[in-house]
Amino acid sequence: MINDFSRNQRGFTLVEMAIVILIASIMVTGAISVATTQIEKSRYQSTQQKQAALKKSIMLFLTRNSRMPCPAVATLAQGAAGYGVEAATPGTCLATTQFIAGVNRNARGIIPWVSLGVDEEMTLDGFGRRFTYQVLLSQTAVNAVSGAGLVGNISILDDALGAPINPLDPAVAVIISHGNDGYGAYLPQTGTRMGLGLAAYTNTRENTDNDLNFVIKEYSDDPVNNPALLYDDVVLWLKPNEMNADFVELGVLTAPSINMTQQLNAIRNALFAAVAADNADPDAGGARTLSRTLPFADCTGVPNGTADNLCINGVVPWVTLGLDQASVIDPWGTYINYVVPNALATNGITLTTPLVGPPKIVLTVSGQDGVLGNADDTVLNIDVAEIRGGLLNAGVNFDNP
Repeated sequence: MINDFSRNQRGFTLVEMAIVILIASIMVTGAISVATTQIEKSRYQSTQQKQAALKKSIMLFLTRNSRMPCPAVATLAQGAAGYGVEAATPGTCLATTQFIAGVNRNARGIIPWVSLGVDEEMTLDGFGRRFTYQVLLSQTAVNAVSGAGLVGNISILDDALGAPINPLDPAVAVIISHGNDGYGAYLPQTGTRMGLGLAAYTNTRENTDNDLNFVIKEYSDDPVNNPALLYDDVVLWLKPNEMNADFVELGVLTAPSINMTQQLNAIRNALFAAVAADNADPDAGGARTLSRTLPFADCTGVPNGTADNLCINGVVPWVTLGLDQASVIDPWGTYINYVVPNALATNGITLTTPLVGPPKIVLTVSGQDGVLGNADDTVLNIDVAEIRGGLLNAGVNFDNP
């Protein structure tokens, strides 16, 4: 019995110890893996929460200033003049990284936390690096969004080689976390920019280059088998249509459609007044023998608001109509187009001018894209019957040759 008891009380063999250690290591490794996954998940959640909060801060800035904030200069070290403040001169955003010419020019930097009135910590993503902030430069100008609201030109892709997923609502700005790998992110305190990663990392590289395209896609960490799939960025794009709708609801902006209707009606009324004012008797006595005419268009290279003889397709002649220049510029900064039939501008309207058949006077707002003939145009047609009937009801006479 003693011997059997002694055998039962012996220690672990080396094999048994090895098995115990292996099981323990597997358990520890699993626990570490789970903990690592949870930590990374929490970092991404923190990143998204901060982006949402920063969007709200930008909305408040817009409400106060009627423009988007300039980026802060990304490369400034802590304590330098302008650290965390939006770059100088709205509409110019001096010293930020800028690219693309003309109206499509963009400015890139970091979130201007001082100007937004938020804590500096809010401008660091879940990985402790600066959010990159890129914006359409024109939308940072003074009162840029006081008329039609925001417009954008930034395309969002689901792959670097893919087509934009937002062709009808290009982003006005993007707020970017460069993820766990940090490729292209700016570091706090020093303003140093991290490396951009391998050229093969096409999707993450798209979010670091100097253009108007940004990729949003599912997380992928398979750089070995397919480096093009590598993607760990978090991109928030600011949608003009969504933000404008919020501003209209809050009463900060008038809907562009309302602005356009008001402008077109004001021009229509001015045209009616111009016809009514054409009351000089051309034959110097007796019955009026010539009709009431409509003004020609302004067709000068640089519009001056004055009607040009024989020009029937151009800008609304605002000076001739007694309007101010702003009243013939649409909410997106383009002159409203004016087409008047030659017969109505040269020979005018009489009591016998047919109500059916003559071309109409046409006012056209070219919309957000600034191009006539596209789906976003707004058109107001004014026919002879409307002009003649309205003025006859008001006691204005027409000839009956």
